Amino acid sequence: MTRLDPCSKRVCFRRFDQWKLKTVPLAVLNGVARERLLLFIFCIFLSGCRTRQDALGPSIEFTKIPVTAVGGLDNMDTIRGRVIGVRPEQRIVLYAKTEGRWRIQPFARDPLFTEIQGDSRWKNVTHLGEEYAALLVDPSYSPPQTTEALPSAGGAVAAVAVVKGQTADPSSPHKILHFSGYDWLVRDLLSYRGGSINSFDPANAWTDANGALHLRVTKNQDGWSCAEVHLTRSLGYGTYLFAYFRFEGLPFVSGVARTSDHSCCFP
Repeated sequence: MTRLDPCSKRVCFRRFDQWKLKTVPLAVLNGVARERLLLFIFCIFLSGCRTRQDALGPSIEFTKIPVTAVGGLDNMDTIRGRVIGVRPEQRIVLYAKTEGRWRIQPFARDPLFTEIQGDSRWKNVTHLGEEYAALLVDPSYSPPQTTEALPSAGGAVAAVAVVKGQTADPSSPHKILHFSGYDWLVRDLLSYRGGSINSFDPANAWTDANGALHLRVTKNQDGWSCAEVHLTRSLGYGTYLFAYFRFEGLPFVSGVARTSDHSCCFP
C-alpha cells in the first residue's frame, strides 16, 4: 500500500493536470460562444428594428421651425428637417398655411421640390405662416400650388408631417436702435426683393458713440447678409433728409430710405 501511495498521488495529479488542460479550452470556447451569441442577438435586434421601420414606413422630422406669423414677401425664414427611411429620388414638398389655405413654398414656380441631401437632411426657405407641412413624395407627384387640405400618405406621397409655427420668445425681443431721436427696428428675417432672397443679420446694424448709424454687408458660410432698419412708427408723407458718410476706398451702393407710408431713394 505504501508503494502505491506515491503512484496514486501521481495518478491523481496527472488526472488533475489533464482535467485542467481540458477545461481551459472549454472556458475559451465558452467565451467565444458567448460573444457569438451576443453578436447573433444584436443582429436579430437590428433586423427587427429595420423590419419595424419598414412596416411603419418613412417619416419626416423638423429640426428648425419658423415662428408663427402672417406671410408675405418681406416675411420669410429658414426651415430644416430630415427624413427617416427615404428612398432614392424622393423629394420634399413644403407648404405654409395662412388664412385657412396651404400654399406651396417657397414659391409657386419651379423648382416646386426641396432636394434631400445625402445625409437625409433637407433645407429651404418659406414664407411665414400659422402652420408648416412637409411631404415626402416620389418624382411623379405633381403638387398643387394651393389647397385647403393636404393629401394623405399613400401612392406617390410617402409621408406627411405637419407642425405649428414656433411662438416668438418674449425673452429674445427684436433688436431696436435709437438713432436721430427715433427708435428703429432691426430686421432679422429673410425677404424676397429684386428677384432673389435676401438675408439679414442684426449684427450688421449698430450705432456708435457719436450717435451715427452704421449699416454693413458681410459674408459668412451661408453667403452674403445685409442690414435693414425701419421706424417703429409712421412719420407720414413728407420730405426727409438723410446725411450719410462712407469710408474712402469703398464703392458706394445706392439704397432706399423708407417709412411705412412711402419710400425715397438716396443717390
